[in-house]
Amino acid sequence: MSARDMDYVDFCYVPQHQEAMHARLGNWARWVRVRPHGCQTHPMWRHSVTPRGWDIDPHISTALDTLDALLIERTVSQLPEKHRDALRWFYVLRADPAGTARRLEVSRAGLMELVCDGRAMVANRATVTK
Repeated sequence: MSARDMDYVDFCYVPQHQEAMHARLGNWARWVRVRPHGCQTHPMWRHSVTPRGWDIDPHISTALDTLDALLIERTVSQLPEKHRDALRWFYVLRADPAGTARRLEVSRAGLMELVCDGRAMVANRATVTK
């Protein structure tokens, strides 16, 4: 086994007892994430026509609980810095785990531990439960 294989961390793993909090944090991430608006569409595609299927059913929507997302944002913002940054990386940014681990001065396994601990902290501090 190489050193690289020993440093492998499954960033998709969520402990079973944290699945409910993971779903709430996923809702929070959809609320927080910045998306481009229609005015930022490239001029070449601005007046393009969609396939007929999109005319019948124009979008696939996922219900968003904005009040719970606001509660989670308030809770996440009060976490210790490393846990807060790890959760924001895991749910919102989701790019460059090695760079995030270096910035937080932890290993990749340490980054995943910060995410799991942060998830537990949010579950303990969030007053409204689903």
